[in-house]
Amino acid sequence: MKFSPTFWIFAYLVLGVIFTYLAIFYAQEDGVWSFWPILNMALAAYDFFNAYRMFELRKKIKSMKKK
Repeated sequence: MKFSPTFWIFAYLVLGVIFTYLAIFYAQEDGVWSFWPILNMALAAYDFFNAYRMFELRKKIKSMKKK
């Protein structure tokens, strides 16, 4: 089953927001430089990067369909 890039943009953005929230939560509990906030920040950055990649892919697909 194939999903469109728009679905993946939404999914990665939601995951990025969730991991950002968890990073803030763990930073308040344990401090910014402990393991869990850094892990959650890294996962959020990865998800936001993938959302950006899917957005670029979506633009490329739309431009190819117009031609």
